[in-house]
Amino acid sequence: MAKFEIHDLAQTIYVIRINDCLIRFYTATYGNLANQYL
Repeated sequence: MAKFEIHDLAQTIYVIRINDCLIRFYTATYGNLANQYL
């Protein structure tokens, strides 16, 4: 049971980190595009 909880927690953190990287990438990309047109 403890192993499952640790694995679940690690997987959740992994997904959050991937989402954070994607959000930063899109923010940088579209933020630069928006600044050019504003």
